[in-house]
Amino acid sequence: MRPKVYNTLKLEYSRIPGVKVVSGTNSVPSTPQFQDWLMYPRDPVMTRLLSAARSVWGEHYFETLGIDLAAGRELTYPVDTFSFDFNNYNRILINEAGLKTYGIDPDKAIGAKLYADWDDGKKKRVHEIVGVIKDYHHFSFHMAIQPTIYILPTSDDRFSYLVAATEGGNYKAITAQMKDIWDKAIITTPFESQPLTASVDKQYENDSRVNTMLSISTALAIIISCMGLYGLSIFVAERKIKEIGIRKVLGASVPSIVTMLSKDFIKLVAISFVVAVPVGWYVMTQWLKSFEYKIELGIWVFVLAGVVSFGIAWLTIGFESVKAALGNPVNALRSE
Repeated sequence: MRPKVYNTLKLEYSRIPGVKVVSGTNSVPSTPQFQDWLMYPRDPVMTRLLSAARSVWGEHYFETLGIDLAAGRELTYPVDTFSFDFNNYNRILINEAGLKTYGIDPDKAIGAKLYADWDDGKKKRVHEIVGVIKDYHHFSFHMAIQPTIYILPTSDDRFSYLVAATEGGNYKAITAQMKDIWDKAIITTPFESQPLTASVDKQYENDSRVNTMLSISTALAIIISCMGLYGLSIFVAERKIKEIGIRKVLGASVPSIVTMLSKDFIKLVAISFVVAVPVGWYVMTQWLKSFEYKIELGIWVFVLAGVVSFGIAWLTIGFESVKAALGNPVNALRSE
């Protein structure tokens, strides 16, 4: 994007009612960062030559996205723009993951130097940290937070995206005004816009599909299982109708009859649960391995699953068992 066009769009967009702040960047969250830098934290010995993603952004970018600084300050035009003059320090921002990667004490990060060799080590570029960005997820939770260096470009033509923070509820009206301004300023490229939440959600499309499939499969499995248990409970109650009548004549209570009818089913559910727990634990553990940040599967997850399973099973078979137990024993003894 040409600097003149960028500055025009930024100014005009800022004037739209409902737009709070506008900035530019070469990579918004969820989009690739195409360049890495190899740097080391001590001069002159390259003891830790490590890679960090490079992010190019404009003034007020972090304010636009609501990203906070952990320490120091943001970069400002024109004093902090990146320079290819090897005689000057380049002021940069770094995220907390970058501090860990380079072994820099967070309390001593401001003013710390990072070095990069150029031209086969004949030239050296010095970078001074003036601010630390709090870690945020540029990509999904499947990936670890990358160590990242943030620079302020000399020219605004380095920006691939315009980002704007807007007030809620006015998105369609605001984007319509943005499109009108864009079409007047740029006639060769069509206007495209997308809420950041939509861009971020795309990273979890596969997880959403898996969640939907599992939810549907689970619901069908529960329904089919309940139908099977209910059918079996009716069959058992009819087979034991005379036994139920005799027990009631001899003084058996309703709870004891319900227990007699349902205990065999509960045993089967218990056996199924014992078999399902290790299988479920293994499958969930393998799935969670695809996430860099994940919960640990505690015993309470399976305890809750067991309580729910037994509850559903008992309600399913309990209805027919209670119905049979409350029946008139005379009718039960007369049945053939």
